Amino acid sequence: MDAEIVSLQSQIDNLNATLAQSLQRHKDAKLHALQHHCILSPIRRVPPELISEIFDRVCGGDVGKRLPWYLGHISRSWRHTALALGYLWSSITVELHWAKTDVLLASLEEQLRRAAHVPLDVHFPDVRTDMDGPLLDLILQHPRRWSSRGLNRGKRLPHQTAVLDWLHPVEGHLEQLVRLEVPHCWITIPGIFSTAPRLREVILTDHNLSESSSSILIPWQQISHYRGTYRSECQLEILEQSPNLLECALGFRGALGVRSPTFVASP
Repeated sequence: MDAEIVSLQSQIDNLNATLAQSLQRHKDAKLHALQHHCILSPIRRVPPELISEIFDRVCGGDVGKRLPWYLGHISRSWRHTALALGYLWSSITVELHWAKTDVLLASLEEQLRRAAHVPLDVHFPDVRTDMDGPLLDLILQHPRRWSSRGLNRGKRLPHQTAVLDWLHPVEGHLEQLVRLEVPHCWITIPGIFSTAPRLREVILTDHNLSESSSSILIPWQQISHYRGTYRSECQLEILEQSPNLLECALGFRGALGVRSPTFVASP
């Protein structure tokens, strides 16, 4: 009987060991299945064309919106799609006051590389007279790709005009520029935009139609969309010089003077 007990105890020990191994394999299999459950997700079956449209709706629009970096976190196919769509990376915001300049420089370099030959929407949210450095040098290397340009100031400081002479290197190289936005009047810009052959849209004031900058030379004869605030006489002169104007929002500074216009609006 002692021998039989020993034999049965040995069998029990073997069965317990086998049971422990089976339980561990079962636990590992459940964890593996849970980790790969996303393989069965319906989002993985969305065609690339629809994914591209979703990305365009999320990242498109005004300059300065969120970049598409986070889109690659969804899945490998989403990452490949995001990296392949150059227009998703074409919105460039240059924040020269950023503390980690090296990080921003690497980010902009990657954006320019991903955007390939897509026209760029370049936005300077806080321009100053003394802007320089590697970030600015990087952006000024690609003026022929600028499609939209935004120049703004972080704070509206009366009588502290920002003279943007650092823009001179891009003069004569703005073949793709279609839209110019300068919502603050305390900015002086050299006449680099007067020779932009495709410039059509000019925004010289904010949504409240505050005072516009009078120091920007604009080729009014080719402008189709205009928003600005000047004296009434100046506004009439602009309208007379803009035979191709399709849409405008006018703000009048000071008294509204009236005189007989000399231009004829075509239907």
